[in-house]
Amino acid sequence: MTETQTTNVPRTGVRGSLLTAAVLLASLGLAGCTGTPAPGATASGGTTPVTSSAAGCAEASAIDGIVMAQLSGPPSDAGLLTVADAYQKVADAAETANPAVHHAAMTAADALTQAVKDGTGPAALEDPAYGQAAGELGKFVFDECGYQTLPVTAKDFEFVGLPDSIGAGISVVQLSNKGENPHVVEISLIPDAATTVKDIIADPSAAMASGLVKPVAGGAFTTPGALGYLTAKLEPGRYIVTCMIPDSENKPHAMHGMYHELTVQ
Repeated sequence: MTETQTTNVPRTGVRGSLLTAAVLLASLGLAGCTGTPAPGATASGGTTPVTSSAAGCAEASAIDGIVMAQLSGPPSDAGLLTVADAYQKVADAAETANPAVHHAAMTAADALTQAVKDGTGPAALEDPAYGQAAGELGKFVFDECGYQTLPVTAKDFEFVGLPDSIGAGISVVQLSNKGENPHVVEISLIPDAATTVKDIIADPSAAMASGLVKPVAGGAFTTPGALGYLTAKLEPGRYIVTCMIPDSENKPHAMHGMYHELTVQ
């Protein structure tokens, strides 16, 4: 979902400062993130979910999918209003039981709606208040909703803490950026068992264009020292987790070693 840290730095990528990350995430789609809690992780790194009745969980866990579906390219007013409506649904669900979640969701919804009314549209995604609110919702889903959680550390240039195997269903990634560069989590399905990770990493863009991988989730964009969150519903299969943010020479971080193969069972 989104970036949080001690200062109000907006999240870039799926929520927060989407303008910066929209170009490099434009080809990513995100699977819908509603449903029943996922089974526990099958290897170290994830935590087994517990049943949660926290108000707003189902609605908040759907946000990343809606954001990516609506705003994976240049943000439109219609897309922004659809996302605002999704935040409003979170606010409505949590209004009585969870005032903090209600307030964060209303802040995000109001920022998007007002920006469209003012004609500034995508500028709302750069607003620190919006980024902070979205970050609070990401933390809520990670901490309180009982889904499978995957705490991951991003370094220059590797993911630390990702398990090799997890259970199918809803998982929530918490990305802690300990590097000196911005990083993001992108999850892609590898449809063909004959495709190797080496085949993909040799030219990730070509692999995507040719169908060797099929993007299914993207987000948790983080600046150095920040936390980011991504909720994704993953079906059984073989996946690769990458950071496709380009370096100064337009070479994605994945080609520097920032990738991880993941089996979902």
